[in-house]
Amino acid sequence: KDLKKTNAIGVDGLPTSVYKKCSEVLSPQISNIINESLSLGTIPKTLKNSKITPVYKGGERSDLGNYRPISVLSVLSKILEGVVSEQLSDYVRKYGLLTQHQYGFRQGSSTESALFDLVSNIQSARDAGRMVVAVFIDLCKAFDAVDHKGLLHKLAQYGITGTPGEWLSDYLNERRQVVAQGDVTSDEEVCEAGVPQGSRLGPCLFMVFVNDLDGIGLKGLIFMYADDICILHIGDSKADLECAVNDDLKLFASWTSKNKITSNAKKTKYMIFGNNTEQMSITLDGIVLEEVDSFRYLGVTLDRELLFKEHIDGLTARLSALTGALRRSMNRAVSRKLRKDIYYAMGHSMLSYGASVWGCAPLGLIDQLQIAQNKLIKATFSLDRFTSSLSLYENFKIHPVRNIITFSRTIHVHKIITKTTHTQIKLEIKQNNFNTRKTNIQNIIPKTTKYGLNSIKYRAINDYNKILNKDVTILNKSKKHLKNTINKNIQIML
Repeated sequence: KDLKKTNAIGVDGLPTSVYKKCSEVLSPQISNIINESLSLGTIPKTLKNSKITPVYKGGERSDLGNYRPISVLSVLSKILEGVVSEQLSDYVRKYGLLTQHQYGFRQGSSTESALFDLVSNIQSARDAGRMVVAVFIDLCKAFDAVDHKGLLHKLAQYGITGTPGEWLSDYLNERRQVVAQGDVTSDEEVCEAGVPQGSRLGPCLFMVFVNDLDGIGLKGLIFMYADDICILHIGDSKADLECAVNDDLKLFASWTSKNKITSNAKKTKYMIFGNNTEQMSITLDGIVLEEVDSFRYLGVTLDRELLFKEHIDGLTARLSALTGALRRSMNRAVSRKLRKDIYYAMGHSMLSYGASVWGCAPLGLIDQLQIAQNKLIKATFSLDRFTSSLSLYENFKIHPVRNIITFSRTIHVHKIITKTTHTQIKLEIKQNNFNTRKTNIQNIIPKTTKYGLNSIKYRAINDYNKILNKDVTILNKSKKHLKNTINKNIQIML
């Protein structure tokens, strides 16, 4: 009954709806199959078959490298993988085996956690007057290139042997797949390498495979979200920094060679943060890397000055396109509730993603985004263009851009304090012995540079402290309680 509704149908031809409707009859049989599979250390061959759907990522459509191969598995396979994935994740978490630098597919973590930590490190270093270089590494079909023998060896090193190890070995062995595009289906092929993308177990196995990257002796800070990798270098001179970056990339190249994974040097970029114009020569696998002024990492476009202009310009354009589409298609018979659902699903989701990070942008850019949001809401609710913007947010109980930013920051700090998100940021609670209402999260006062004054961590803590001083009990309450407190105390900021 907990299966997600999906239209995707695996090679067995059975949709999720069949299992959900017949759950009472099928559940005992499925439980027997799962228990038998786990106790014997084998998996039925039919559950190792998958249908590959190519998903376009961007770029030239004629380039096969611009498509992500997503595995569509049978529902029974998903259920079995879900059980094993949960057991493997619990084991890895219980014994603290996963590197702290991996943010992907782990409990309490998100892309926003990785972005917040990354940008905080950059801003702190720039505020201290240090040079910062980030290398954004592109791996060629990382999930598809995982060496089975190497993966099983690493699993054994982490203590996953015996029947569990045999089950995982059988899971990887003799997997078969077909590629389906429209009405055309390819011949069946055996997978000699890789873990299936789109599966429950694949991401967990991939994280185990790349986990030892943290132990190869890198001088820089590594940030990983599955196969999205950034190595951050902080230094005091161009010469020392250039040397450290190149040394790390040699170590990285050695690791990829040993693990039979290929880096795409042409798509790997580096960026120097700040207004430093000194040229660097950074190479990977003998190829000189391209320096860029901006780079889209985990869905947020970072730029040299961390002004987020390119990101907000892109976000504004997407909101404007959505506004036009809604104005043309929204029927006046659509209920207010459905309109609000449409806004949250299509508009708010765009605005809230990464808001705790890009929210430190200059006020002019935030105003630009606010105008786009005003137009979107008017289009969503079929209102006149001259309708008062303030009345929109008061009447429909929708947060404007500045409130979304404040909300996102406050929630993120609360997760850090309550240890419900994965982060490398440490925050301390400072309580006044004479007045328990004056409880604050200790904030490090930055230097008076644009990086310090606009620091996402500094601003986020300030926002949280304002709420904390109104209701000190939020420290011991759930995120839901915090959201209610924020909604009561936050003012409409236009």
